[in-house]
Amino acid sequence: NEEAARVALRHLRDAGVESIAICFLNAYANPVHEQRMGALADEECPDVEISLSSDVVREFREYERMSTTAVNAYVAGPLKRHLDDLEANVSNEGVPATPAIMRSNGGVMTFAAAKRLPVTMTHSGPMGGIIGGTAIAAACGISDIITLDMGGTSADVSLVAGGQPVLTTRGTVGRHPVLLPMLDLVTIGAGG
Repeated sequence: NEEAARVALRHLRDAGVESIAICFLNAYANPVHEQRMGALADEECPDVEISLSSDVVREFREYERMSTTAVNAYVAGPLKRHLDDLEANVSNEGVPATPAIMRSNGGVMTFAAAKRLPVTMTHSGPMGGIIGGTAIAAACGISDIITLDMGGTSADVSLVAGGQPVLTTRGTVGRHPVLLPMLDLVTIGAGG
């Protein structure tokens, strides 16, 4: 019911909502209705960040898919603003390289890709610790290690077996499930 959808979207816009997560039950298999809702949201709420579950993670587990989409929606605005500022500063400094940022799977991506799917940056700092620890261990001829990365907010551990960090598709952000490929880590305490 498109008119009912528009009324709901206008209510959200008028309430000052900054980001919307849209997750339809069967959108993992057929995203057409979810995409239409996204198009309506773009029309009714042009200044609001919109995250569609079918764009974030095509997974049949609706709770986990919604959770991942909600995390994406929650971080979208602040991370886009941060990356825009960082990109401008890098450009203003005359750095000739194209900036990239760490992904939660241990790889890197462009800022444009990160802005399209910011949930893929969750835990990116600790992932750098895992990748760095793996590289140092390899340089020392060690293939099986446990990394410990303590920063300002968390202390995280990870297992590296056979010179390879363990990859999972079932992680969490706080207590919220996230269904994206990421290096497996366990937060054991606060940082600092």
